This record gives sequence, C-alpha cells and structure tokens, in this order.
Amino acid sequence: MRDPGHKEERASYGRGVWGASIVLRPGGGSESPCAGDSKRSSGIWIVDFIRIRRRIPEGPYDLEVPIRIELEYRMEAGKVDPSSLSWKVRYNRPLLLKEAKSRTAEELDGIVEGWVEEAVRNHLGWKV
Repeated sequence: MRDPGHKEERASYGRGVWGASIVLRPGGGSESPCAGDSKRSSGIWIVDFIRIRRRIPEGPYDLEVPIRIELEYRMEAGKVDPSSLSWKVRYNRPLLLKEAKSRTAEELDGIVEGWVEEAVRNHLGWKV
C-alpha cells in the first residue's frame, strides 16, 4: 500500500518525432518506467521515443519502412551510463518480409538493426 503522502512526478518532453519521459520518485530516487532493472537506486532514468523512416530498394520501387524505437537509459552527473542502455524496436516485420521478396529474413533484420543503431548513435551523440 502506498504512503498517503507519496507523490510521484511525471514529466514529458518533446513534440512530434522526438519525446522523452522521466519518472521522479520522492526522497531523491528516480526509477525507470520499464520494470525489471536492478540499477534504479541512483541517477535519472530516461525513456526516449525515436521514429525513423527508411527506404529499401526492391525492384522498380522502394519500400518505406517506418520504425519506432523506445530507448531507455540512466543519466548520472549529466552523462549517459552505457551499461544501462537498452531499446525496443517496433516495425511491421511480417509485411516487410512479404513485400521484400528478394531478401531473406536475416538480411532484412540486419538492415533494420543497422538503421536502429545509427538512429541511437545520432540521438545520443556518441557511438554505441
């Protein structure tokens, strides 16, 4: 049961393509909105949402692939903790496999993974 005096602050930043949310806990602690991480005791957890669109040439036309990346990391002393970095990728993989008939599933996964890593590097401003 929660303490009746417990207050939780949520802040959201960004508009359109970029966004971020931070969950601040009373008493100086902060917590990642995503469950399952044991490193919640210090720093500020940030969740950024990145949306990208890339094209894959497929015969006489290009396939446009919209991708959504949920990037989670901890910041401490104004710097990103590389060991806390994780992300989830969402895109319509079944449709991409159906439409890109000349490519294998592994090849398409590698292409999307490269795009995601590039987007994360550009967003954070350093190499992953």
